[in-house]
Amino acid sequence: MKTHSLIVTLLLVLCGALFAQNKTTVTVLAGYTMSAFEDQEEAAGTLAGGVRAGYMASPQIEVGAEFQSALGGYTYEMTLFDVTMETSFNQNVFGIYGKYLIPAANFKPFVKAGLGYYFGDAKVESDDELFNIDESVSIDAALGFNFGIGAHLTRALSAEFNYHIVSREMEGESIGMNAWAILVGYNFKL
Repeated sequence: MKTHSLIVTLLLVLCGALFAQNKTTVTVLAGYTMSAFEDQEEAAGTLAGGVRAGYMASPQIEVGAEFQSALGGYTYEMTLFDVTMETSFNQNVFGIYGKYLIPAANFKPFVKAGLGYYFGDAKVESDDELFNIDESVSIDAALGFNFGIGAHLTRALSAEFNYHIVSREMEGESIGMNAWAILVGYNFKL
């Protein structure tokens, strides 16, 4: 819990410093994310959302903090002994990032890299009459990386592809919980 509090405090301090300047943006993100977990038999997708606060450190470099979430979690269905179980993995990330804007005439393409604190648990459910399950499974939080490409299409609209790389522990076993996301952002200049 101390780690959660420390990270949230650092992000709030960073965001406060960013808003004190005149070169800041807040971006609301929405899109689609798909799991790329280690050893998964099939991928699961869900809606993604988030918010980002950025600061233009130079004409081509933006730095900032962001929060992204796989809304509803990555949900898998499995049948075992004629009992269908549904498992949802919730994954959220608080992170910092750097973005390099490539000079172009009509729009601004960019490359992006970041470091994030990934967290969220899993939930296992079954509505079978004889074998009813409804339990939460703890997944340890972990640091991970992300990188992406995208473009500022207009002053207010951006689109990007991100890939997240993270390994988290669940019940003593390390699991690669990588994911990718396609996001559209609406930017507010402050």
